[in-house]
Amino acid sequence: MNCSIYQDYNSNNYFSYGKLVYNLDDFSYLTLSAGFSYQDGPYKWDSYFRQLYSLSYGRELPWGFVLYVEPNISLTHYQDSLYFFNGLGGMEKWKRQDTTYGVFVSLSSKFLRIYNITPTINYVYNKRQSNVFNYDYERSRWEIGISRNF
Repeated sequence: MNCSIYQDYNSNNYFSYGKLVYNLDDFSYLTLSAGFSYQDGPYKWDSYFRQLYSLSYGRELPWGFVLYVEPNISLTHYQDSLYFFNGLGGMEKWKRQDTTYGVFVSLSSKFLRIYNITPTINYVYNKRQSNVFNYDYERSRWEIGISRNF
């Protein structure tokens, strides 16, 4: 069944990502990552170019614990203007631009493993600042999960 209500959400997405890893010693490493994405939607106000950058640090701690920390930043520039509420009860035409800051922290243990399944604890923090006030947000969350090594 083809539902025409969603036809305006069709878009082409392109993404490129690169990563450099540098081992500091036998127990730690640094990673520098950069990514670029482009969404070409049916409307230019819904099309954007995004840059993603991160610098991460991984370290094996005593007793088999593994720590991973990744601060990151994302810069998003939309291609065309759109009318938005200006916070004063009126509307203005703006070309939206967002900057998102984030931190991802993960802690696991290579010794707490059953059938190659390891529990992990993650903390994720994101803050987006936009020139359109109702797109600003700040949130943090804790995740408990499992990972499997092959």
